[in-house]
Amino acid sequence: MLKLNGQWQAELREGRPVLAEFGKVKGFCEQVKREVTQVEQPEELLAEDFMNFVFGDQNVPAPKIVEGLQRIFSFLP
Repeated sequence: MLKLNGQWQAELREGRPVLAEFGKVKGFCEQVKREVTQVEQPEELLAEDFMNFVFGDQNVPAPKIVEGLQRIFSFLP
């Protein structure tokens, strides 16, 4: 992710998003508000956050992630 004009955007390489290796992301656990022992597979965390978004659960570890999903999906018809 890159911050451009005050907004976070995906880092692109040849027009495609760059996927970061889990162990190389600084502050990952702090950003997703989970303990290191809970972070076995980052894609599982995203799936959990997506389900919280779908079901409207407001009691989530990282509300900013759910808010981001709301912003993304608000642009879809």
